[in-house]
Amino acid sequence: PPSPAQPPPELYAHAYQIAIAAGYYPQDYDWDCIRFTSMAGLSWAGLGRVGGRGCWLQASGYGVMAHEFGHNLGLTHGNYWDTSAGAGGGGSAEVTSQIGHETGFGPGKSIDYGDFFNVMGSGAGHYNAPQKYSISWLPEAAINTIASGPVSTNVRVYSLEAQFVQPGRYNAIRVRSTSDRDFWFQYRSTLGGSAGMFLTNGLQVIWTGNQQTTAQNGQIDLIDTTPNSPFGKEDSAISLGRTFYYPINNLYVTPVAVGGVSSNAYIDVVVNIGLFPTNLPPVIASLTSSSNNIAVGDTVTFTMAATDPNLDTLAYDWTFDDFSVGPNSPT
Repeated sequence: PPSPAQPPPELYAHAYQIAIAAGYYPQDYDWDCIRFTSMAGLSWAGLGRVGGRGCWLQASGYGVMAHEFGHNLGLTHGNYWDTSAGAGGGGSAEVTSQIGHETGFGPGKSIDYGDFFNVMGSGAGHYNAPQKYSISWLPEAAINTIASGPVSTNVRVYSLEAQFVQPGRYNAIRVRSTSDRDFWFQYRSTLGGSAGMFLTNGLQVIWTGNQQTTAQNGQIDLIDTTPNSPFGKEDSAISLGRTFYYPINNLYVTPVAVGGVSSNAYIDVVVNIGLFPTNLPPVIASLTSSSNNIAVGDTVTFTMAATDPNLDTLAYDWTFDDFSVGPNSPT
C-alpha cells in the first residue's frame, strides 16, 4: 500500500522539549510515544516506525497502541490470503469453481490488515505465532517444528494467548510446506464474538514466506480453511474432526480434542506427512437420526457407524449451517 502521510517533523521535537521540561528524558527510555490532537491531512489513528522507537497516535485505546508498538518491535501487518474469484491474476473473468479457489492456499493475493483475529491486522487478538516467535516472545522450545516427512505424531498445542510460556509445552506447530514457505498452526482460546465457537474448537493456520505479493506484510497470511463457507473468515480455523490437507508435501493436520481452561487451554492435534500407500479409507456402515420429522426447537441426534480397516482412530466432522461446531464424536 502507499506510504501514509507523515506528521510534521517538528512535532516530535516539540514533544521532546515538553517532556524534558517536565523531567522526562528520552535517553532514559527504550521507547517513546506521542499522543496529539488530530491534524488535517493525517487519516490514520496511529503510526509506528518498524523496528525502532517512534510512535505517533491520533487515537487512544489498547488496539491502536498494541498495533503501533508491534511495529516498533519489528512486526508488520497481519494479512489474509484471499483465494476468491478475481483475487489472483485472472481478473473478473475467473469463476469461483476454478481450480484453486475451493482451497485456502490456491491462487490469490495477500490482503493488508486482513487477519481480523490479530491486533496487527484489523482485530484485537494477540500477535500470531510466527510474529511472537520473530520477536522472541515464543522461544524455539515452544514450537513443535516438523521439517519433513514421513511423520505421524500427536501434538498438544497450548493457547497462543496463555499469560506465560511454560517449559515443556508447545504453543504452536511449524511445518515446512516448500523450500521457502512454512505453515504455522495455533490455538486461540479467549476471543469471543461470533467467531469464538470456531476458534475455541479449532486450529488456525498461518502461511509464512509468501513472495507472491507486494503488500506490506505479504509474508505472513491467515489461511481460511473453509473459503466458500457462508461465515467468511469467522470459521477459518480447522474445526474438530476435520482434516487440513496440503498436497504439495502430503500434509494432513487434524485437531481431535480440546481441554483445559485459561492459560491451561489446549487442543490436541494429529499430524501426518507422507504417502501411506497401505492406508485405506474408513468404511461407513450407517448414518441415522433419532427422528425424521423435527419441529422448530426440537432436538435431533445423529449417529454415524464406521470402522477403519487399518484400525486407525477415526475423526468425525459435523458441519451445520449455523454458528456451531460438532463434536469429534460418532454422535
